[in-house]
Amino acid sequence: MSTGGVHAGGVPTTTRGRSAAGAARTLAGCWLLAYAWVGDYGGPGPVDAAVGDAVCGSALLALVGLRVLGLISPATTELCSGLVGVALVLAPLLLDYGFGADSTLATCVDAVIGAVLVGAALRGSGRPAETSG
Repeated sequence: MSTGGVHAGGVPTTTRGRSAAGAARTLAGCWLLAYAWVGDYGGPGPVDAAVGDAVCGSALLALVGLRVLGLISPATTELCSGLVGVALVLAPLLLDYGFGADSTLATCVDAVIGAVLVGAALRGSGRPAETSG
């Protein structure tokens, strides 16, 4: 059973990076769902900000599940994860967290997790590994 291949440049690749990315997505999704229940999002905004985090966390877990089942490709997983990341980065602005002392942690959680997801998508860690023939 092979765990990797070689890119055209001769650099060995493995599927370990993809399984680590899936584990990171799972952890981020679980964290967002948990934080939606216990986090402090500041004053009431036009839309409940906790719902936004719960939706993003659920989307990440759904992506991981679909990828594990083989129903979507690694590239699609990366693209959709990147879009979830963009939503998280923009959430404090769009959902009006209030930018006060009580919403600082919620803003940081969304910004950091969103930036990591966008960075991973831009890096393209979901590219399928080429196998040597």
